[in-house]
Amino acid sequence: MQWSEFREFSSSSVIFHRNYSTFRHNLSIAEIILCLTEAHMEKLDDFDHRLLDLLQVDSRQTAAELSEKLGLSPAACSRRVLRLRKSGVIEREIAIVAPKYQNAATRVIVLLSIARDNPQRIDILKQKLRRLPEVERVFYVTGDADLAIIVRCASMEDYATFTETHLFEPPLTGFESLVVLREYNKDMTPVSHREPGDDL
Repeated sequence: MQWSEFREFSSSSVIFHRNYSTFRHNLSIAEIILCLTEAHMEKLDDFDHRLLDLLQVDSRQTAAELSEKLGLSPAACSRRVLRLRKSGVIEREIAIVAPKYQNAATRVIVLLSIARDNPQRIDILKQKLRRLPEVERVFYVTGDADLAIIVRCASMEDYATFTETHLFEPPLTGFESLVVLREYNKDMTPVSHREPGDDL
């Protein structure tokens, strides 16, 4: 059985077991797992991808607004958005607050280096960082650093206190701070820095 033939059978576990002895010498385990995963993934067409791009810029757009940009009817746009939400393609929708209205105005991307003598220490550190209120996101990354975190503090003085409190203890061996000077939306427009009352 060839790879293309196996893909047609992959959605049925009964057929999968029945034919395993036939194709097991021609396919790697990775190819088999990939095929079974793809069989259960949501199939997205060009309209879905364009719709996702629009929603990532502003998820509050109405079906009528999306309809004008996609060339589909409002009802079709609504059905697609509902399907993408129910299937888990859209995991969640969040509110991005303008930095001027946030108490924590200083945002820093921090690259962390960790002693690699014990892999479990990385998992423990990840869990610890996730519980800190200043830490917005934690990433396990490739390259010279082991973890990357996004930290938000009220000021650089508060960030200095954060580093002294949390980033100078084992298993951390060093860190690099990248201060965010300006933040951009997905469409490359700067994130608003309006003064309170500007739109009154």
